[in-house]
Amino acid sequence: MWFGKKFKGLLAKVFTYSNQIETDAIALQLIQDSEMSKNELKKRNEELTQINNKLNRTIRLFHLGLKDSSVILFNQDINLRYTWVYNQNPGFSGESVLGKTDAELLSAEEANRLTEIKTRVLKTGVPYKGEVQTTIEKKPFIYELFVELIKDGKGNTTGVSCVSVDITERKRTEEKIKESEERLELFFSQSLDGFFFMMLDEPVEWNEKTDKEKTLDYVFEHQRITKANQAILNQYGAKREQFISLTPNDLFAHNIQYGRQVFKDFFDNGRLHTDTHEKKFDGTDMIIEGDYTCLYDSQNRITGHFGIQRDVTEARYAMEMLVKARSELQEYFENDISADYLVSTEGEIFSCNKPFLDLFGFENKSQSQKFDITRLYKDTKDWAKLIREINEKGRVENYETEFVALNGNAIHAILNAIGIFNGSGELIKTRGYVVDITERKLAEEKVLKLSHSVEQSPVSIMITGIDGKIEYVNPKVTEITGYQLVELIGKNPRIFKSGETSKNEYQNLWSTIASGKVWFGEFLNKKKNGELFWESASISPILNEKQEIINYVAVKEDITEKRRMIQELTLAKEKAEESDRLKSAFLANMSHEIRTPMNGILGFTGLLLNPDLSSKERESFIHIVHKSGKRMLNTVDDIVEISKIEAGLMELRYEVTDFNKRIEDLIQFFTPEANSKGLIIIIEKLLPDEKKNLFTDLNKLDSILSNLIKNAIKFTPGGTISIGCQLKEQFIEFYIKDTGIGIPSNRLDAIFNRFEQADIADTRVFQGSGLGLAIAKSYVEMHGGKIWVESEEGKGSTFYFTLPVKSKTEEKLTQNHAVSVDDKNATTKTKKLKILIAEDDAASRSYLSVLVKDFSKEILFAETGSKSVELCRGNDGIDLILMDIQMPELNGHDATREIRKFNKEVIIIAQTAYALSGDPEKAIDAGCNDYISKPIIKNKLHTLILKYFGK
Repeated sequence: MWFGKKFKGLLAKVFTYSNQIETDAIALQLIQDSEMSKNELKKRNEELTQINNKLNRTIRLFHLGLKDSSVILFNQDINLRYTWVYNQNPGFSGESVLGKTDAELLSAEEANRLTEIKTRVLKTGVPYKGEVQTTIEKKPFIYELFVELIKDGKGNTTGVSCVSVDITERKRTEEKIKESEERLELFFSQSLDGFFFMMLDEPVEWNEKTDKEKTLDYVFEHQRITKANQAILNQYGAKREQFISLTPNDLFAHNIQYGRQVFKDFFDNGRLHTDTHEKKFDGTDMIIEGDYTCLYDSQNRITGHFGIQRDVTEARYAMEMLVKARSELQEYFENDISADYLVSTEGEIFSCNKPFLDLFGFENKSQSQKFDITRLYKDTKDWAKLIREINEKGRVENYETEFVALNGNAIHAILNAIGIFNGSGELIKTRGYVVDITERKLAEEKVLKLSHSVEQSPVSIMITGIDGKIEYVNPKVTEITGYQLVELIGKNPRIFKSGETSKNEYQNLWSTIASGKVWFGEFLNKKKNGELFWESASISPILNEKQEIINYVAVKEDITEKRRMIQELTLAKEKAEESDRLKSAFLANMSHEIRTPMNGILGFTGLLLNPDLSSKERESFIHIVHKSGKRMLNTVDDIVEISKIEAGLMELRYEVTDFNKRIEDLIQFFTPEANSKGLIIIIEKLLPDEKKNLFTDLNKLDSILSNLIKNAIKFTPGGTISIGCQLKEQFIEFYIKDTGIGIPSNRLDAIFNRFEQADIADTRVFQGSGLGLAIAKSYVEMHGGKIWVESEEGKGSTFYFTLPVKSKTEEKLTQNHAVSVDDKNATTKTKKLKILIAEDDAASRSYLSVLVKDFSKEILFAETGSKSVELCRGNDGIDLILMDIQMPELNGHDATREIRKFNKEVIIIAQTAYALSGDPEKAIDAGCNDYISKPIIKNKLHTLILKYFGK
């Protein structure tokens, strides 16, 4: 927990993809933790419901902007028949629905659903806001619906007013974003390439000042694999629990010095594409081709790295064997010697040469004589077939068969033989020779395997002559590029050039491979259809027995998707780092802005306990405590206001106001504060009298101007502050100019961000939450205007903002009929009340009893919700209950519901420290008459009491 146990639980979430959501959650948590009220910014105006229907519609029209056909406004009477429709879509006629109900216009299911919502609003008076799904012309649509009561000037309900906003596209976009995230995770988990993250226990420095050998010692011991997909586990033949947490010491145990050199090259460049020789978990050697990228923190320290790698052992081995097999076959045929023999028709060997003896493993000729040759055949049927063919044709040529030598070794052979016949034409002997093709057969099988592996390889393989012309491509090349085989053979690989690779890169490639070395690199190539794609390639020379280059072989992989994913990961990392930086700055700022005034409050209240204080000291300390409390409340108010803006809870409430008079009032209000710093506030230019009445949201205009004036006073140590405005076509341009410290050019945009000031570092010397300008910007943009700043460091700043000019001719000014508590005789206008204070906090009970003392004849206290119900049941004549919402045993809402079961008349005013959106409605639904938020201001409480008990 950030603060004491009296504060409520955290609402903040760890950031994922969005800094916006995280900072809102933190802001809302601080509201709850500090038990402060966001309703201090919201002045209640009970009489707004008396404004006529036309004004309500006009306000909503201006609020929504209604520039497109996605928004429909309509009114229905108490029988839910359409009385008015507004829609910018010319294809939809409002007149066609007037006088009809939803049941006459919509499907039964949708009509019932909408009728239920609107009927509930008519019965309860509580506005409805929610999403509704429907189908129009067989297409699904989602729209956001807002329904509220329409009342006449006497307060009677005459129907409902509705706003429908089409949010189908927004929902579809959200689904697409979700699908993209799922595809990214699916790609990671199902990729044939191995992905992993390897993170350090602590970040390390790596620069010219670093002791690199000492740092490598730490890295090899303290950098560990933290995440890996299934493909990389398969590469190493490892289980996940065996692989996670491995260090470089583990991976390069077979050659630590080799591993240290790889890491040194990697850290020097920040990224690496290379082949490394590693071992699987069973000890098998393998060659890994990989791409690796260093990860850095905000201080440019290495925190770990991300790698993508593949096992290319078989591909490398296949190419080596292919070259070797060619050489072996050629050598075999050049040194071929046949084995001769003479045998009877029964197979008895009469004679044979030395190659025959050596081939079949006879020690000498005497051992071979009289030996039955049929015993050497793997299948004796071959001997019978051979004799039959010789009888028929007199000879056999190139007969392929298999023998088994005396030592059991298999011999693949080609046999040629002729028959020796007697005078009667009877076959009596055969003479032949055996050519041992065992090695050739094995080589052919090897070549066949290699050929299959190359043909079926998941990577592109291309072989060219020394002139660069293509002699062979495997099917993967045609699959990726879209070219047919006949379109590539004999062509130069430049057919794939996109024009994006520099001439120097190609020169480097050819000089590398021409010198007999292997070249590694990446190309941005072009397919037949013109589509660009990235390839990672290794190009090697093929040498003959004289070590002369006879061919070049290129092994390439399409890495387009991998590069895209790396870019996305890099962007996500950068966003996460920026989010972390802003979060740290925000938390430090909020801690400062809450702890500093709290220090003043706790410190000086402690000093106030000293009975020896003089009255002057006591008054000074009380003033400091009050000032510190206001500062902390201002911080919470700012957080509440920006949170409401971000949550979409703020609405524009237009009214006519004398702008010139409002500027003069603000100047009068801020002049004492400015004078205390030796500043002069000057009004340079106001609106002409005939244009001075603006139709705008007065409260938000006040907030914009107040924030800008307060900023000018705060950041101006001496000089002047000038305020003015001028009418320009369809908008009014306002400016506040100061002679203060100015803003660095690189911070001009950032100052309008939430929780940021020009001095975001820990050296910041100015108070404030960093929300004032963000609030001003939001309110300006809600009106349809824009805000910007021009500044020169050390010379001052000028803030500008514009507001569109809106006409206002028929509507009357909003009047506020709230009861005034400035009347010194206000308490005499009420009868003396019997009051129950339901509050679990002793200090709050004491404070409330002081506030209502002048109104009370008797005050009762309840520390729990259960106790408040018990006291109310056992005491007749209780006039007023101040009900705290958060209490032990039974909360204020439930306690109110219990009391309403037996007492419908007592006035219950809810009080809470949360003041979140929806709290007033929850209190009213529970049975409370009204609602007030903490900290409770005396005048506000007295106003509420006079509202219900004033004579």
